Amino acid sequence: EFKLYTDVPATLLTAYSGSGFEAAALNVNTSDLTITSGTLDVSGDIVGTGAITIESGASLLTYDGATVAPVTINRNTNATALGYSMVGTPVEADMSTTGASIGSPSYYFDEVNGQWSDASAMSLTPGVGYAQADLSLISFTGVPTAGDVTVAGLTYTGTATENGYNLLSNPYAAAIDASAFVAGNMSIDAAIYLWDDKNDGSQGTPIVFCC
Repeated sequence: EFKLYTDVPATLLTAYSGSGFEAAALNVNTSDLTITSGTLDVSGDIVGTGAITIESGASLLTYDGATVAPVTINRNTNATALGYSMVGTPVEADMSTTGASIGSPSYYFDEVNGQWSDASAMSLTPGVGYAQADLSLISFTGVPTAGDVTVAGLTYTGTATENGYNLLSNPYAAAIDASAFVAGNMSIDAAIYLWDDKNDGSQGTPIVFCC
């Protein structure tokens, strides 16, 4: 049985694969840690040389100011050639993490010209959304994003039907509160659209989510 006191640091003495847990800090030593469900919530540093993996469907909470070792975050998507998924990176920007790593093709939305443009050579930026297809498992490895994330360069200059539409993404490895996001960004129109990739071979459709 796995027991943990959430207000003290945790140290792994052997490999662990299972549901998430809370800890004040975490030292994985040389042991591999895999979270398959739930949330790994660590309020302090995460250190060690063992592999840390957050599987699709599981979450990771880290906090601004903490030192966090590189983590691999896996996410499942619709794998069909036409079944586009909208995704974003949950790790800090790194030149080695490009659009080519999330699928072929991969695109970003160019609001100025009202069109999708090739993102395969672009370094992925936390908070920016990308469209991808034909890859069912996306892996992001790096330092997880924590704290406030500012997406610069948003525009409102496009054609009549695409004025102001910018594709954003959740920059964290855990869910965010959409209503709190809108309340904290009063300069944007109070509407969020989520993309339903359908997973049925079709291109998917946008749906109004809030707010």
